[in-house]
Amino acid sequence: MLLKVSSQPEMEERMLVVNRARRTSSLDESIHLTKQGEQILALLREAKTWTNRSMLARLAGKSALNRWDVVLLDRLTAAGLIEARRVPRHGPIGFEWQYRAANRKTVENA
Repeated sequence: MLLKVSSQPEMEERMLVVNRARRTSSLDESIHLTKQGEQILALLREAKTWTNRSMLARLAGKSALNRWDVVLLDRLTAAGLIEARRVPRHGPIGFEWQYRAANRKTVENA
């Protein structure tokens, strides 16, 4: 599920959706990842820190992420495999998205 984030209430709603998905998902359920999804997850696990989209693209050998990469990031977040946060930043939109692989213990307790 993709939500356009343009205000704080919408951001809170998105985080509620993510948290709800984490509570309802189980590690016993098989999560099928595409090759690209596996690559993104592996890159974030190797990074071991918060990574913005530009850095993630560079790690993947790209100049920028495409829209399907962003969809994968949202789906990985909803599945509880990665965490996402919006960080204030100077620029046209005023923020950037950052991602990191979820702590495996956190995922198991979800």
